[in-house]
Amino acid sequence: MAQACPLNLIRCAQTQDSADGIGGAWAWHARFPEALAGEWTHLCGMDRPFFQPAFLRVLDEDPALERAYLVFQKEGRLLAAFAFQRGVLDGRQLGDFAPEQKEEARIPWPPALLRYGRKRLREIRWPLAYLGTPLAPDDPGYALDASLQQRRTELLADAFARIGQCWNGLRADLALNQSGLPAGFAALEAEPEFVLELPVAWSTFEDYLAALQSKYRVHARRMLKASRRLQRRELDLEDIRAGQAHWERLYGQVSARADFSLAEAGPGHFARMKAAYGPAFRFVAWYLPEADRMHDPLASDGSIMKQFPLDHCIGFQSALLERQQAHPDLGGTLHTRFIGLDYQRGGPFRLYNRMLYNYLEMALEAQCSKVDFGRTAAESKSVIGAEPRPTQFAFRYRNRLFNPVVGLLAAEARPPAWQERHPFKDAP
Repeated sequence: MAQACPLNLIRCAQTQDSADGIGGAWAWHARFPEALAGEWTHLCGMDRPFFQPAFLRVLDEDPALERAYLVFQKEGRLLAAFAFQRGVLDGRQLGDFAPEQKEEARIPWPPALLRYGRKRLREIRWPLAYLGTPLAPDDPGYALDASLQQRRTELLADAFARIGQCWNGLRADLALNQSGLPAGFAALEAEPEFVLELPVAWSTFEDYLAALQSKYRVHARRMLKASRRLQRRELDLEDIRAGQAHWERLYGQVSARADFSLAEAGPGHFARMKAAYGPAFRFVAWYLPEADRMHDPLASDGSIMKQFPLDHCIGFQSALLERQQAHPDLGGTLHTRFIGLDYQRGGPFRLYNRMLYNYLEMALEAQCSKVDFGRTAAESKSVIGAEPRPTQFAFRYRNRLFNPVVGLLAAEARPPAWQERHPFKDAP
């Protein structure tokens, strides 16, 4: 894409031309600024794995992602850091709109006008600036020094203005909605993030099962039984690299079903994550039972020449283990990452549900204090006990004249409805 700035670096000609009015210099980088890695890590803290240099470097190596970094410095000290990713907002991916009845809509427009507005939203294909990355949507994508927290909205406004100078043709902006966003942004409802807190009393998966109400324990055992003949294997870097094309095919089947997606993990993403994080990045592949391999009509080779042939792999799951800085041997969070699934062959084994339980097993084995299951598949994650944490995104159309109208219409889009479950015995 055409750039309005050189690809190496842009530094402001003046030191007091920014909206914050405190003086300092802005710089723009097309890749993570390695010279600032130490200051960047200190600024964002260790509890944000998806804003750490290691993860940002992985994103930079993906040729399909267009990224930019804005930093604000004063007297040689890093005071603010912003990571942006360019994407396309496709109206076809917007969630279910409210029913056309006026009393159920979020804006009191006549039904005909609402229908017209919703139709137009479905037709949009807008280049947008995403603060953060859609590949880790729960990180806000910026960090500020404590001395600038009171001026957060001013710095955010300035950062969005400057990214528009660096990237031509932007039509919209999108960010995780936090209090104090710049004026002009409208709130968009998103699918909740699902988190399961793991009590200290749980040391094994059987402890988890014992905490469930009877019907949910029966459900869990049914999922385990359906998949008991599958073979699972945790892969190392060499294995992941060798099967790259296969992982991409399986991941593609899942991403094609996503209700809303601004970016996908590109070729080689899983190998880069393993190379960057080593044992902290877990990659588990699931294989057909050995007895079924000779009769699998989709296998390219009926003979079993290897113990784990790729054409018998029907799914994979990945996760990132984040340890507590103060107690690296105890606690921490298991962040579920991307999965891949052959729906045709994995369906009878209830493989997706089995993967969710396997994430829980992985977390218990690693003595984690919680599992972050991310978004999507709301009811399946609620069934296993993960609790929803409502989140919103903030959206702005860059044309100031039409932004209020577009913002109202965008707020009419909402995620698919789902039923919350309370599977534990001590549930209220």
